[in-house]
Amino acid sequence: ATCVKVTAYRCQQKIAEIYRDIPVFLVSCPPPTGTPANVPPVITFKDSTGAFIPLPARDTVLAGQFVKFTIESTDFQFNYNPIRPQTNRLIPDGVQFGANFADPTSGCPYPPCATMDTTINFDQTNGYWEANFGVSSVFTWETSCNHISEVADCFVKEGVYTFVFKVQDNYCPIPGANFITFTVVVLSPDPIEAPVITCASVQDNGEVLIKWTQPVNAVTDTFDSFRKYVVLRDDSLNGTYTDTIAVITDIDSLFVIDTGAHYENGNVWYYDLAGISTCNDKSIIFNSEKFSPMQLDVTTINSGG
Repeated sequence: ATCVKVTAYRCQQKIAEIYRDIPVFLVSCPPPTGTPANVPPVITFKDSTGAFIPLPARDTVLAGQFVKFTIESTDFQFNYNPIRPQTNRLIPDGVQFGANFADPTSGCPYPPCATMDTTINFDQTNGYWEANFGVSSVFTWETSCNHISEVADCFVKEGVYTFVFKVQDNYCPIPGANFITFTVVVLSPDPIEAPVITCASVQDNGEVLIKWTQPVNAVTDTFDSFRKYVVLRDDSLNGTYTDTIAVITDIDSLFVIDTGAHYENGNVWYYDLAGISTCNDKSIIFNSEKFSPMQLDVTTINSGG
């Protein structure tokens, strides 16, 4: 038998540990006289260029990037009585796989889901790939901010996902099998710089028009890092700015009107604009410079008459 220890952490603090015994059964199954001993399939990963990915296989990406690789096995042995090619059966496992390994929108806890190419050698009923002398498929996963871990007490700006691939032959009486894993680390993208308030002007009806410029737009925010603008106000320059007048989730929306300013009643407000970016609500906040509109009362002292 063998033993496996699993340790659980929360916010980088160990919170649990468990030991599991795994029994191992040894079976004597010598090959037929004059035939070679059976060996398990050889499994490899290849990137999009066809280059081999070294083991242990691991890819680190920013949320929004794609992960794509090919998994393939080779096994040029035969079964005997009668002589026939051995088949290889590919069985993937991982919580992030989509329904039947083909649906990126459902079947996993955090969509988009990972998928495999199910167009060749795939058994729809049993959910595995099988072919003679080896088998292969292509893994594809579009990551997103939905794949960044978040727990109640702390915000972890990465998510780690492990995909397990088992390939076994059909040797009788005991198939040869190999296991291989691919780990994907999804990181939160870099934060976006703060927006800049360019204008805060009092309208004739006492409302305040606030305009700003954006550090990036919907096209240049390639990693979907933007979350929202939050427009805040306070009646003191050094106040707490807890009065939220607008939350804007459209990155290309660059103005807002404070309909409750009521400058006609003599109110004076200071405004702050927060740009919130990267992943999840506990993301990074960059604030603009504080800004207050100036209302001028013009009195004519010499009409020139």
